[in-house]
Amino acid sequence: MATFDFIEASSKGYKFLWDERRAIMRLAFPAAIIKFIGYILITTFDMEQNFLRHGLVLLPSFFVEGWLIAYLIRRALYNEALPFQLRAKKQTAETKESGPANPERYRLMRAGIAVYVLIWLTLSFVNGMTMNGMTSEVENIPEPSFETYLVAMALFALCMWLFRLVWLYVPVVMGYSITGFMRKAKGYTTSLYMVGAWLVCYLPFILLLMMLSDMALVVFPSESDDISKAYEFTMAAAKIIVNLASTVVASIAIAYGVQSMMNEGGHKK
Repeated sequence: MATFDFIEASSKGYKFLWDERRAIMRLAFPAAIIKFIGYILITTFDMEQNFLRHGLVLLPSFFVEGWLIAYLIRRALYNEALPFQLRAKKQTAETKESGPANPERYRLMRAGIAVYVLIWLTLSFVNGMTMNGMTSEVENIPEPSFETYLVAMALFALCMWLFRLVWLYVPVVMGYSITGFMRKAKGYTTSLYMVGAWLVCYLPFILLLMMLSDMALVVFPSESDDISKAYEFTMAAAKIIVNLASTVVASIAIAYGVQSMMNEGGHKK
């Protein structure tokens, strides 16, 4: 049974976000802009209800996000230099301490980015199928039976176990094989610890987003039943920034958890 201290791992994720906040803001800016452009395209071409196309429109942002997360995981775990850092004569003492660049890391990062993109495309497809099913005709749905509740509980338990697959890009970027990671994390408890880490990293940002939403409503009040475009675009930008920040913190937390689990019996690619 592979477990880890998800509270400590999450605190390390938050600490890394704060310590490297300037570099992260610089690197995350392209990802935020590309995702915001994707949102504009979705709204401009009236694709809000065509959920299956959202993943394709946001595909470029998935690549840039994967690039960002891969670099940050390598930085947090192995103190490797981030792109655009000062080099040569202008190299800082912190960068010097990171040692020579590891040529293997670029192969691992490319593999991690590919896995990241595949995961998010899959999640977008599943979300699209789910949302399409929810918006379809539901007038003649019968009352749920006991068997329906059993199926729902079984599906919930399955989704909890599958939650570890969402983070497969993390061990790949770190250099662990997927098969080695899956063997180490085969117990059901591993997913519970990962869910715990994700909640600790995610919920504070949701609360922050709710506060920003209330403030944006005061700044951009709606004059009718429909919300104002200014509020809509402001909240879209806020959601993108909050999503990037929470993804960074959660990915770093899971990376520390994976490192803790794989220290005993883990094997590299």
